[in-house]
Amino acid sequence: RHDTGTGPFSIRAAAGVIQIMSRPVLAKIKLMISAGAAKPAPPVGPALGQHGLNIMEFCKAFNAKTADLIPDAPIPVVITAYKDKSFEWEMKSPPVTYFVKKAAGVGGGGQRPGHEVKGTVSLKHVYHIAKVKEQDAGGLLSLKQLCRGVIATAKSAGIRVVR
Repeated sequence: RHDTGTGPFSIRAAAGVIQIMSRPVLAKIKLMISAGAAKPAPPVGPALGQHGLNIMEFCKAFNAKTADLIPDAPIPVVITAYKDKSFEWEMKSPPVTYFVKKAAGVGGGGQRPGHEVKGTVSLKHVYHIAKVKEQDAGGLLSLKQLCRGVIATAKSAGIRVVR
């Protein structure tokens, strides 16, 4: 009998019959954590603790993987918890609003988007942000659609896009 228990699927071969069995998923946990700042305190501790997962193992792995990123950049994380108390996690790139505000050099968005302009970004910035977010889209959206989304996000944050 052969068993490979890696990943979300395990393959068992017994007496020439191959079965693909998925590990039972307990929960999918979505968190926004600052790069290099995962701690057992809220929101990480309670979210993982309620499913019986090893909090410190996740914190150490996350902090090690995000050590070379800009400190305090918000990183979306999806943690898949399995019934056997194991877990897998995947991190995505920071939200578009983070990139747009960084490119415009502002701390926060406008109080009245559409009426008040808090800053400006160029189309070159929009293109580069869309290229970064293209990795998260998984090929589902074209670069043109992603650029339109970045422009819409900038507009809703009170940031003007200029040529």
